[in-house]
Amino acid sequence: MGRDPEGDPTGEWAPHGVSRGGIVHLVFTLLSGAALLSPSETARADEPDRFVAVAAIGSAVRVEGVWDGAYGGEVGVGQMRGHAPALGAWAASVGLVGFTARSGGRLWSELTVGTRWPTGYLVGLGVGPAVELDRIRQPRWGGQLTVWAFAGVVPYARVGALDPGGLFVDVGLRIAFPAVRW
Repeated sequence: MGRDPEGDPTGEWAPHGVSRGGIVHLVFTLLSGAALLSPSETARADEPDRFVAVAAIGSAVRVEGVWDGAYGGEVGVGQMRGHAPALGAWAASVGLVGFTARSGGRLWSELTVGTRWPTGYLVGLGVGPAVELDRIRQPRWGGQLTVWAFAGVVPYARVGALDPGGLFVDVGLRIAFPAVRW
């Protein structure tokens, strides 16, 4: 049984072997099709490009004053507009990451909006509830705010708060694959 920085027992769920596999998967997905979420060629510029996407996530997470790695996934539904300057994209998603050194992981849902104004590049904000899960400790509930940019892949920075437990910071990369487009 492991212990967190305060000496409290934790659930010892730290997928170290999965961590190495996660890095390999992350590199593979980067090389195999990072620009899959660009608006489809069949959609006209004024028509929305709706999608259901599955994403791989890898990030560096700072929780309780310690940096850790996290790998997981996200499923989202939304739409992108190829040339809409004001509301260029929106999505609703749910995701889960497991920490590599500390036990447990984090589950969240998020509503996201993106704009191409004023730069012409798709950037956005997401907000939603989050819960940190562990085998021994009670779930710790809170919320998060995410800032992201679309560059074929989606680099992001996230801050959040959990009760009890304070703040967390998450800096990572989301690689989305459209499962369904219409």
